[in-house]
Order: sequence, then structure tokens, then C-alpha cells
Amino acid sequence: YFSTRGRAGAATPTKSTGPNSSPSKTSKTQVIPRKSDKADCCQTPIKPATSEDLPEHKATSAVNIPVSVNRRSHTPRLGLARALSRTEDTQGQACQLYEEVITMAPEVHDAYIELADLLMKSDPLAAVEIYCRFPLKAAAEQTFDDAFITGEIVRILMKQELFDHPNLASNFIAYGKVMGLRCLEKYISVLEEKYKTNLL
Repeated sequence: YFSTRGRAGAATPTKSTGPNSSPSKTSKTQVIPRKSDKADCCQTPIKPATSEDLPEHKATSAVNIPVSVNRRSHTPRLGLARALSRTEDTQGQACQLYEEVITMAPEVHDAYIELADLLMKSDPLAAVEIYCRFPLKAAAEQTFDDAFITGEIVRILMKQELFDHPNLASNFIAYGKVMGLRCLEKYISVLEEKYKTNLL
């Protein structure tokens, strides 16, 4: 026979498998889920954006929020009136501000006194009208501040010799009750000289 040993191209016999030989086992790799996969499946669902999330809607909502407004106060107006009253060109504006203070706070003495002082130079009777607008209490309840106003009314009317003015007698009595008769002595002397003792 011919030997195949060393012959080129000779086929190498393969090992036959018998009927009793077991087939080769296929290796199975168990796939373990990653932590990131678990996190992905447990994530909270994302809420879809709505029109309320738009900047325009938020800006509109902010505008609709009610804002408290400061209460109107007479104090800044009184301060501005005092500043304007120092200059002759702005005294008209000061008078308007004093009027606003009197309307907003009729119990404030300073507004009447300072406004009457501005009017006194050009129109003394207008100053008397301003003083007469002050809401005086009963004579027994009047204070020294009230007495200043009644005293100014008496002083101006006596100086103008308006002895028959309708507001002279009432303010004359109120002023005397608060300040005493000594404050009225000079006025009493004038009334006696003018034969106006019916006021006494």
C-alpha cells in the first residue's frame, strides 16, 4: 500500500464521534441589568410643558397681583407747602397745598395758621375766614392751640376796627375763657373808647 505519511495535501483524519458521545455544551451568559437601567425605568415621568410655563404667562400673572397703595397723608403736603411759601413766586402753590391739608386733616392747626399768615399781608379778612373754618370745640374743651386761633381772629378784627363783625363776640369770649381776662384788657380798653361795650 502507499503510505500517506509526509505527503503534501494529505487529509488529516477527523475524529469521529460515536453515538454515545455527548454534544458540546453551549455556554449561556446571564445578563444582569445595570443600575442605570433600573434608574431609567423608575424615573418620574416628565410633566409636559403648558402655556402657564411660558414667560409671557408668568409676567401677565405678576401684573395681575394686587398691590397695596400707601394711604394719602397730609404730612408731605404740609412740608412742601412750607418750602414753597418761602419764595414769593411759589406762594400761590403753597396756598393750594395748605388748602389740601385742611381738607385732608381739618384738625391740624398749623395749616390754618400758616395759610392765614400768607394771606394776612394782602387780605386780612381772608385770613380771618381761614381761621373761622377751624372746627373749634366747646369753650370748656378748647386748648391753648385753639386759643391761638381765636386770639388771632380777635386781634385782626380789632386791628381792622370791625367791631360789628359776626365772628368777633364768640371768639372774644372763647379766647378769654382759655387765656384769662388779662389777655383781653387791651381789647376792652379799645372797646370802651369806641363805645362798643355791648360786647363785654
